[in-house]
Amino acid sequence: MNSNQHLSMKFYACLTFFSVGIPYWLMPYNKLNLPDALITPLLIVPFIACILLRVRTHHKFRKITWLIGASMVGAVVARIFVDVIRDGTSHNLWPFEIIIASIVSFPLALIGVLAGSLVVKFFGISPNQ
Repeated sequence: MNSNQHLSMKFYACLTFFSVGIPYWLMPYNKLNLPDALITPLLIVPFIACILLRVRTHHKFRKITWLIGASMVGAVVARIFVDVIRDGTSHNLWPFEIIIASIVSFPLALIGVLAGSLVVKFFGISPNQ
C-alpha cells in the first residue's frame, strides 16, 4: 500500500467530516433535530467517498466503512463539544445524539462500500498500485 492510498483515506475522511458537519453546524441549536438534521442531499458525498475508496484503494471493506462512518459521527461530536463549551446545559442527551448519528452514518457508509465492491466486481477494476 502506498502513501497515495493513505492520503486519499485522509482526504475522503476530511471531505466527509466537513460535508456533513458544515450544514449541521450552521443549524441553530433550537432547530436541531436528529436524525433529520443529518439527512441532507450532501450525504451523497460520503456515499461517493466510500465508492471511490473501495474502487481506487486496496483498503479493506471494514476499514473504509469505519473511517467514513466515524467521520460523519465526528461532525456531530464536534458540534456537541463546541455547544457544551458555550453553554454547559446544552446537549444533555449527548450519548443519544452519538447513537442516532451512528445509526445514520454507519449504514450509509456500509451501503457505499457495498456499491463500490459491486463496481469492482462487475467492471473488473483493479485499484491503483
